[in-house]
Amino acid sequence: MAKPTATSLNHSLGAKLSLVTGAGAVAAAMVVAPTVASAAIIASTGLPLGPPGTDGENNWDVDGDGTPDFELRNSSTEAMFNDLNGGRLVVPGGVSSGGVARLASGITVGATLATGYKFHAGAQNNNTITSSSAVEVAGWNIGDVGFFGFKFTNVSGTHYGWGELDIFGDTDASGFSILRAYYENEADVAIVVGDEGSTATPEPASTIPAIVLLAAGAAGVRAWRRRKAA
Repeated sequence: MAKPTATSLNHSLGAKLSLVTGAGAVAAAMVVAPTVASAAIIASTGLPLGPPGTDGENNWDVDGDGTPDFELRNSSTEAMFNDLNGGRLVVPGGVSSGGVARLASGITVGATLATGYKFHAGAQNNNTITSSSAVEVAGWNIGDVGFFGFKFTNVSGTHYGWGELDIFGDTDASGFSILRAYYENEADVAIVVGDEGSTATPEPASTIPAIVLLAAGAAGVRAWRRRKAA
């Protein structure tokens, strides 16, 4: 039988190592494979927020991306809640312009709304909420604190949310305040009014049971032994 050369020994050793380390590499890849991010409910920052105490406006950037989604305006005796850059409020189905619907907890805000509600197709630029301390939108009264629904757009698409609105109708025409609001961070995913999501932190990577890793390593060793016996 021919004596093994240094080259053939190196090739044999390389093959053995590749079998063992190859199984380990596969197992390692399985460990670090990231999980797919799921939809999450996010709290809008910068709240409470309402129109300023003097003539002017405060812009509400729901997701903090630098593009305002709504304008909260004090205009003389009127307090307005206006649409900007794709922002829209859920409104009663029967209104032709303006409005903001008062929603019950548990209602879904999404591409499809419950009967009796809708989004305006176009932006509402003079959506008066209170005027001279009187409410100008159906379904609300001075002193009410209730839920409303909305949608807005960013680079990832259309996002749906809900908020809590306090209508106090002050004579300085600040009129109302958004107390809190939440939205879905995944585009085109509906949200349920009152749902604040979970505080749990998702795992950054999938966890493979130890038995899977052991099986992968054992398979490499068995393959190496078979080649050695041959």
